[in-house]
Amino acid sequence: MSGIPKVGIDFAGWDVDIFDKDAKIDKLLCSKGWIGFSIYFWLCQRAYGTEGYFYRFRDDDCASIARKMGCGVREGTVRETVDYCLQISLFDKGRFGEWGILTSRGIQRRFWCVLQKRRVKKVYREFWLLEDEECSGLVKVSFQTDPQSAKGRLQDADPHMQSADRESKGKKSKYNNIAAASGETGVTDVQEREQDKYTRYKPSEFALWCVEYLIQSLLNDLPNQKVPRTDLEKKKWALHIDRMHHIDNLSKEQIRDTLIWTIRDDFWKTNIRSTGKFREKFSTLYLQSRRKHSGKWNTFHDFEQNDYDFNELEQELLSN
Repeated sequence: MSGIPKVGIDFAGWDVDIFDKDAKIDKLLCSKGWIGFSIYFWLCQRAYGTEGYFYRFRDDDCASIARKMGCGVREGTVRETVDYCLQISLFDKGRFGEWGILTSRGIQRRFWCVLQKRRVKKVYREFWLLEDEECSGLVKVSFQTDPQSAKGRLQDADPHMQSADRESKGKKSKYNNIAAASGETGVTDVQEREQDKYTRYKPSEFALWCVEYLIQSLLNDLPNQKVPRTDLEKKKWALHIDRMHHIDNLSKEQIRDTLIWTIRDDFWKTNIRSTGKFREKFSTLYLQSRRKHSGKWNTFHDFEQNDYDFNELEQELLSN
């Protein structure tokens, strides 16, 4: 084990006057009570114990967190607390929306107090919030250029990713066309092989349905706007949907229901104009769709009891 930098920290100090001078904590206590604070504290500790300065959070983790915490904490309470902590900036909304991680300047300051005593002082640039003058001697590396290390460490922090990785070992052939289109096959001359990789990629029927549905929604708003017209262009959009299902481990029901909610929401339908942006903002869209329609959840993926017929929606799409 020598030579391998330690990940996470064993101890994190908290200010003794946290309940006296932190307005965000006051808001959390006022809105969610001590249970809400306990959930926030638990998530911070998970960040310190796994990666040290961030915690990889997926909405599906809420039930597991509630079970581990016990004491009557429920899945919905965890979800609402995380959403509220993002709203009042106890967790950084930007890093969560882009990377699906929970972190904050406070978490990173406590982490830095320990990290600065270590020989190796390395963090991911994309995740880091503190200014350079606050952490002299820190080495920032790009998450994009360190994919193997990042993937392995995020899997350690996320049991869902571990499970998905074990499952994928027996199904690699099923996703070969997705990897080829993703440019993850070791090819370095991207421009030369751009056309070929999308030609070899065979999108799923579900991905193509999502693409057509989004395209039709965009054209209904503005008939002459730029949308995919050719098969190749539609494949590029479909790839993001297939990645969400096979790589992000999202169910088809989650993707479909959230997409339909998105294009019916007055704000998001003007901001989500491609499947790439839909994938990027999925966590935020999913959480907001649940919050705005709370009180009608079923037991299948905790989605709202839908009033629409998907067969009817598909016929409507095809007839336009």
